[in-house]
Amino acid sequence: MIEQKYKIVLLLVILLIGSGCSDAGYLKNIKFRIIDQTTQEPLKNRKLNICKFVYFKLKPGARSPYLDKDADWYITSIVTDENGLFVLDLSSIKETHIVVEPGRPYDITRFSRTSDLAGTKSVDHIRVTYFQEDLTKRIYDLKGNKVKVISSSGEMVEKPFAEILLTVRKRESVLSSEAEALMFQFQQALKDSDWDKALGLCSQNVK
Repeated sequence: MIEQKYKIVLLLVILLIGSGCSDAGYLKNIKFRIIDQTTQEPLKNRKLNICKFVYFKLKPGARSPYLDKDADWYITSIVTDENGLFVLDLSSIKETHIVVEPGRPYDITRFSRTSDLAGTKSVDHIRVTYFQEDLTKRIYDLKGNKVKVISSSGEMVEKPFAEILLTVRKRESVLSSEAEALMFQFQQALKDSDWDKALGLCSQNVK
């Protein structure tokens, strides 16, 4: 009798574990599309680094730390297809705030695994800020295959979705290596109070 009860309990545990694993299956192949915010063109065949969000204060023209695959914040890399599409296995990513680094000339874009505007953590949801003519927030329900589109006025529309849209902007100021070197020399001259050298690095109009 005891042995039979033990078998029943073991069977229930196996069923529960199995159902938990199958429930997470919908997180394994989440489809994204990444496009240029200005042109609306997809980022074709582009390598993307997926990283945990960390706040950095960088100098102008500095190399993005999200390009470093040996860093603690690095998660994985993927390559988009001809339509800017890529797939992520979110069942293995536990971070709440995630960065997508497309490399130059583009800036990073981000998304969070939160279910509302207050930032409530949820592995079943993704929140994205989308810039076009209006600023909108999109909250994707990964389990229900629905997305809530919330405009800046507070108006909300819910509809089905096939992929999560990410937009990227080109960096406002991408300096050449020569310009970066001049900027560094100018900053160093100011730090050393070498005003003649600092002025010598300026254009005639600035002088």
